[in-house]
Amino acid sequence: FMGNGQATVLRLPNSLETIPAECFRYCEKLTCIVIPNSVKTIEAHAFRGCTGVLDLQLGNSVEAIGEEAFGYQEYGATKIRTLHLPDSLKELGYGAFEGSGQLRTIENFPESLTKVGNYAFAGCQFLRDIPEIPASWGTIPDSCFAGSQLARIRIQDGITKIGSDAFKVVGLNDTRN
Repeated sequence: FMGNGQATVLRLPNSLETIPAECFRYCEKLTCIVIPNSVKTIEAHAFRGCTGVLDLQLGNSVEAIGEEAFGYQEYGATKIRTLHLPDSLKELGYGAFEGSGQLRTIENFPESLTKVGNYAFAGCQFLRDIPEIPASWGTIPDSCFAGSQLARIRIQDGITKIGSDAFKVVGLNDTRN
C-alpha cells in the first residue's frame, strides 16, 4: 500500500491489532485516517510522508505509536491541526509527530503515557497549546517541543529531568507550573 496515490480516506477493519512499519508511507492523497479501537500498535514510519492528512482519529486502544509514525520533517508530515491522544497510550516514539507543521493544539497527555521519545513534537511550528505535562513522563525528552510556539508550559511535580533543547521555542510567554 506504500505510496498509493489514489486513496483519500483510510478506514481500517476492526479486527486489525497492529499497523505495520511503513505500511501507508507516502500515501500523499490521504486526508482522513480512522484507526479502529482494535489497534494497539502503530509501528515506525507507518504514515510517514502522508502530507495530505487533515483528520486523524486514533482508536481508544492504541498503546504505542512508533518512531516517526506520523511525522518526519524532511519528507513531510501530516497537516492535522488538533491532536487527541487515546487514554490507553503508553509509548510515543522518537519523532512520532515531528514536523507536523499545521498542528496547533494537543488536547491531552494521558496519565498512562510513560515513555516519550526525543523530537516527538519537534518542528511543529504552529503548536501553541499543550496540556499540563504529567508526572508519568518522568523525563521531558530532548527537543520534544523544539521549534514550536508554545504560549505556556505547565509541568506537574514529579518530572525529574528536562532534556536539552526540550523547549527551544519561539514566543514562550508563561512557564508557571
